[in-house]
Amino acid sequence: MTATIRIDMVADVTCPWSAIGLFSLLKTLRTLESELRADVHLQPLELHPAIGSDGVNRNSHLRQLQPLQRSGTQPCWADIQLHGMAVGLDMGANEDRMLYNTLDAHRLLQWAHSHGPHNQLDLALGMARAYFTHYAHIADHQVLADLSAGAGLDRSQALAYLASGEDAQAVREAESF
Repeated sequence: MTATIRIDMVADVTCPWSAIGLFSLLKTLRTLESELRADVHLQPLELHPAIGSDGVNRNSHLRQLQPLQRSGTQPCWADIQLHGMAVGLDMGANEDRMLYNTLDAHRLLQWAHSHGPHNQLDLALGMARAYFTHYAHIADHQVLADLSAGAGLDRSQALAYLASGEDAQAVREAESF
């Protein structure tokens, strides 16, 4: 008999460790699929809610947040790349990476979940690959709609949902767990 468990994962779509954690979790679950079925639910967390939709340079932003911290105390991007490769995610280079407001990405993930948990996971995996590997503008509605279509969702419905602003307050409330 296969056991079923629910896993709630709190993550931001622009956090490298969140992406690595999700890919690692799914990789592990695949090895246990004969013994365990997991319903994975992604919960929103915005690491940088004050950043606008145009984004900011990641390295500049982090230097402003931690001006006195020595560079040796932060994990280097090469370590992040190695962990990503171990779970099948190309993390790309660190140079000129942008940080974006991820509220709309989280709204879309919640919307995708309403169409089925597998849609949410497929969309989250697509977002991670788009952002980390291809440097996609993860706050851009056209990019998010394209990623939705890639996850099997209707692109025009995704665009309409994003334009509506619907569920923004619900996502913000979920973030305050």
